Amino acid sequence: MPLKTGSSDEVISQNIRQLISEGYPPNQAAAIAYSKAGRTKKFASVLPNSDLFDGEKMLPLGDKEFYETTYRSLKDWIDRIDVPILVEHERTGEVSGSVVDIMKGNDGLYLGFYLDEELEKKFEEGKLKYSSVGIGWNYRADDWKPGDDPVPAALLELSMVSIPRHRTRQRPIVDEQELDGMSASYFSLELNPQGTYSLLQEHEDMDMEDLKGMIEEMLAPIKESHEDIMKRLETIERDTAEARDIDRDEEADDETEAKEHGDMAEHEEKMEEEEEILPMEEKEMEEEEDESLMKENVQLRTELSELRAELNTMKAAATVDEALKTRPHLSEMREKLIDVAAKDNDLFLEVISIAPGSSESKSLYSERMTAGLTRVQPENPNPFVAAKELAAKEGISFKDAFNKIK
Repeated sequence: MPLKTGSSDEVISQNIRQLISEGYPPNQAAAIAYSKAGRTKKFASVLPNSDLFDGEKMLPLGDKEFYETTYRSLKDWIDRIDVPILVEHERTGEVSGSVVDIMKGNDGLYLGFYLDEELEKKFEEGKLKYSSVGIGWNYRADDWKPGDDPVPAALLELSMVSIPRHRTRQRPIVDEQELDGMSASYFSLELNPQGTYSLLQEHEDMDMEDLKGMIEEMLAPIKESHEDIMKRLETIERDTAEARDIDRDEEADDETEAKEHGDMAEHEEKMEEEEEILPMEEKEMEEEEDESLMKENVQLRTELSELRAELNTMKAAATVDEALKTRPHLSEMREKLIDVAAKDNDLFLEVISIAPGSSESKSLYSERMTAGLTRVQPENPNPFVAAKELAAKEGISFKDAFNKIK
């Protein structure tokens, strides 16, 4: 059956389903469908062919056998698992693109991927400057059963992000000591002038001016919404005040008229008669209009309060992130510090003032040493290095050594 013609996401999804039903692997089906739709394949350099520190442990990618094992494992994973493109690490179930292959380059491993229509447009406009890749080591997939060998390396995600995190600040999402060596590494990537995403270098910390610019860009829609709500509130309050002034003037005119006639009782009796003559439908319309205005006023004030709370939280996050630049040993408390800063800035400043900082440390390990917070090393803190040493010592393969120590 011939593939459908068109470049929309819907046509691409239909063609992918058709190709899979014909026996194509998911990644090949996606590559064929995106290519037929005229989409351009993008590339991301995810792992170098030299040793790499992920913020917690050293990955011996400079070892040829470990490097080859990692490459074959990631290739097998991509060939059988449909790895989607995420946005801000959110797993909503919506497909924003697909990773279709992995290849060797002169300086390491590269992912090939396609983006959906919306992200493709943002990429062309230069709005997708950063991405993030997650790799699981000694990974147990959802279909893992006791007795099965874990996957040496699995591609967990490739996500487009607004603000990158320094790669030495990344922490494993699973503690390797708790699950027999299972861990994950997350790295930030930056779009280079050649149109390829590459690893952020260790010395390239996020510039505060760039960070402020990104935050301002993210806050722009919220500020516009805030200004729109304030204008609507002003309009409602002005209309309400004018309506009250009109009612007050009418009451004053009626009282003056009654006094001029010298008979207030007669005037009140006349007003009651006029109210009885006034059609009931007109009174109900006026009451409904007043009630609607009151509801809208309450709703707008609620939205304004929520926006102010959100702005306050974002400002607190920026303040905490600035403080953590010289106190990275407090990174695990980031969310708590943001909550403290949002509620009581004086208390936050007091907490930060008693936490020593360091501007010379270049990694989590050295920062912890500076702060005196280095933990006692476990017997086998890095299964990759231990496997490499065991393989050299006993003259066995890296894979056999890795399975022996896990």
